[in-house]
Amino acid sequence: MSNILDRAARMLADNRKLRRWCVAAAAFAVVLVATVSALLVGRANALAGQDALNDAMTDDTRLYWESAGAGESGWTAVDENVPVAEDSALRMCLAFKLSSDQLDDQGAISYRLPEGLTLPDTTEGETIAVFDGVDAAMADETGDTQIGSATIKGNVLTLTLDSAALGSADGGDSSSSAVESGDTAATGSQATEVSGFVDLDFTFDNLVLNNNGSVALRLGNARVLHVTKASAEEDVASLGGTSGESESLPDAAASSESADVNDASKEGATAHKVAAAKAAPVALLASSESGSEPAGKDFGPYIKTATVEKVDKGKWTAATEVTEGDSVQVSLVYALPDGLLDGTTEAGRTIYYKLPNGVTVDTESQGRVTNKDNVEVGSYTIGTDGTIKIVFDQDKVMAGHGTVDGTVTFMGTVSQLSSGESGTISFGNASTTIKVNKRTEAETHDLSISKTAAFVDSTHKKIKYTVTASSNSGTGAVVNIKDTLSARNASASFDKNSLVVKKIDASNEVTTVDNANPKYENNALSIESLPALGKGEKYVVSYEVSVDPTSGTSNGGVSNKAEGTSGNQASSDTKSLSWGTETSKSGWYDRDNNCIHWEIVVNPNGGDITEQRVHDTLPDGTRLTGPFEIKGEDGILLPAGGEKGAGSIDYTFPSTDASGKPLSNEQKTQKYKITYSTTAPSKNGNVENTATTYDKSGAPSRGTGTAYVDHRTLEVRKEHGADTSEGKDRKATWNSTVTLSDTKLESFTYTDTINNATDGKGNDLGADSHCAWAGELDKYGSSVVSVGEIPA
Repeated sequence: MSNILDRAARMLADNRKLRRWCVAAAAFAVVLVATVSALLVGRANALAGQDALNDAMTDDTRLYWESAGAGESGWTAVDENVPVAEDSALRMCLAFKLSSDQLDDQGAISYRLPEGLTLPDTTEGETIAVFDGVDAAMADETGDTQIGSATIKGNVLTLTLDSAALGSADGGDSSSSAVESGDTAATGSQATEVSGFVDLDFTFDNLVLNNNGSVALRLGNARVLHVTKASAEEDVASLGGTSGESESLPDAAASSESADVNDASKEGATAHKVAAAKAAPVALLASSESGSEPAGKDFGPYIKTATVEKVDKGKWTAATEVTEGDSVQVSLVYALPDGLLDGTTEAGRTIYYKLPNGVTVDTESQGRVTNKDNVEVGSYTIGTDGTIKIVFDQDKVMAGHGTVDGTVTFMGTVSQLSSGESGTISFGNASTTIKVNKRTEAETHDLSISKTAAFVDSTHKKIKYTVTASSNSGTGAVVNIKDTLSARNASASFDKNSLVVKKIDASNEVTTVDNANPKYENNALSIESLPALGKGEKYVVSYEVSVDPTSGTSNGGVSNKAEGTSGNQASSDTKSLSWGTETSKSGWYDRDNNCIHWEIVVNPNGGDITEQRVHDTLPDGTRLTGPFEIKGEDGILLPAGGEKGAGSIDYTFPSTDASGKPLSNEQKTQKYKITYSTTAPSKNGNVENTATTYDKSGAPSRGTGTAYVDHRTLEVRKEHGADTSEGKDRKATWNSTVTLSDTKLESFTYTDTINNATDGKGNDLGADSHCAWAGELDKYGSSVVSVGEIPA
């Protein structure tokens, strides 16, 4: 609301019973002169959940990586066959196309992040940007349009889309509020479709890796994203980074739960907490019993409880039974007796604990220990030999100040059993015993399918594909591969002479498979009964597809799904390529200005845009509110056109920009957006508009957008606030909100009748029992609004 309406709402606040200075009149009128102002009201839509977002994900959903400090332009798509340097940044782009009726009343939808990925909760006031889907295929967010925000809590991602992104199919506030002037009517909304994406940035520390440093993030509907962390021995120079030493924890990574050790006498207890904030999953190693005892006091006998957690359905869950190879998170709670620590020597203020057989740590962690007030009180290390060591600062340790309670949390991996079908892990003096089961041979088998696709040249008449079937632990059975083609506005066929099948063993030795015996039927390629893959081995199938576009069409595409099976293992991957000057259009209603904003996107597939023609006849009851704008992905502006009141757009793309400078080849083949605004029809409802792009041969490509027009109506609400007492008088607070309609008003009258107060039995207490102060009304309203005559 404008300042005028804010003040009008406050005019009726603070009605007060005051017999000495009350206004004689029981009613008053205030006449406000104001222009129309806007009030955007949230959408009300159906709640959508996990399955809805799974189904809504598009092929632009993928993983990216970049070298540390590379900047927003440095993102590269992850190739599951190429390890990524340990210190690289990772980004998961979740791209989607949703219908508004899949969202809840606030335009939100929730999604549990996949098993194997754990992200911290967003803090209060912190959000993650959700962008429109125009550039979802590019990891660089620069210049993208934000259409909403996202939060994370308990590893659940909640997306909330702006009403504008949903075509402004805004039905207003559907609640009915009983006020003195009447009830509020609800207005329905029409379902709209929106494309978008959200980028989740993280590191390998947030992933639960298997013993080969890999993870498969399953997003539902057979969509699996793979990434592998490079080991220290692997050559990652080609990735633009190096695999140096593991990062140590930041200074603030360790956290204490109470004040300084010196402050224990005040609280009766002192606590500190060593937490691996960058909780890195670790590779499977043998448990070590070698090495000399470190200096200090073993706090194993003082461990009170031990909690082991493993990932279950995407969340860390307490467990009393684990399987060898599982990544686990261990929390040890201990209580050091008074007098155990001695601040006179370093050994006297050092405590340590050696992990038992069964849990291993691969990467050393170190950092500072802080108390609950974030005051540093010591240092810690968690070593690869399984030793946890905490050294308190000398000035923080004093005897005779009570028990020191603390918690140590770290990540580890359950070791392989040397023999038998099961074993146990026990931690210090804790009574908890964890059962360890041996991993069966079937559980170790795995199969992963991935593929790549690229046009051979700019004619779009030939596509080169590779299908990779890989296994981290071996398949245990023969491997079957099937690849199926489908095409739009074209025919596609396998080039049988281009097929090559190669096997790459764990040492990267390549062997050509000459007896693959491929079969071609029903537009599918099948290769069956390839010998089982061993650990770290893979098959790479390469071939080409010939494409023949349908005559008279300017756009088309080829989609390709690769599937692999081995025993009870199955995996698949799909790739799609398209061409032409495909056109899309979207629109949304602006209640602030009573107009519709439209956007036409042309040339998303990189054709030559020059001499392409765009025609758009505006719907009945709408006209341009001004010129339209044409902007390329790189921000370049082309000569625009259109004028206020025009009923159509007809534009041919030139070979020069708005300044007359010739377009470069890159500018001729980039994507362009045409944006403009139109008036809105007087009635509520959907407004549909189709734009058509014609290529140089005259072949059309059409895109249709829909905006829901929902005009604002006059609405008055009144709410009772808090009551306060001053002596014998009681002050009641009232808040009124006025929403003006879209109809132009010269003035309007707001009347609030102050009724007499009544006692508990309903008896009228008289004309002076309930009144407003004339002085307060004048203070709130006279400087901005015209106030009618009020008795003194």
